[in-house]
Amino acid sequence: MSDDEIDAYMRTVPLTRLTERTLVHPDVLHKDIAAIRRRGYSKSNAERQPGSASVAAPIFDHHGRPAGVVSVCGPLERFQGEAQHCAEVLLEATGRLSAQMGYLELEKK
Repeated sequence: MSDDEIDAYMRTVPLTRLTERTLVHPDVLHKDIAAIRRRGYSKSNAERQPGSASVAAPIFDHHGRPAGVVSVCGPLERFQGEAQHCAEVLLEATGRLSAQMGYLELEKK
């Protein structure tokens, strides 16, 4: 989503805390989104469900727009040591899937 689309979403949808770690402040979310865009994937440590962790990456279509997402999750205590490796493998997989959808990495913004 563009920054304008994200802002519009945050103005109309209440940001609900699911756990004590859920990000609900718009400024914090904007910083997290910027970091996600730089990395190419998101990560969560008990933000959605206590005791769980995950990494997720988008699949892009031929227009460079997200067409889907793939995530890997597990118990927080076991996943933390594996999160970086999972993210690397995940990015390889979503890169291949995006290419099959016609996405060209050079078009990535």
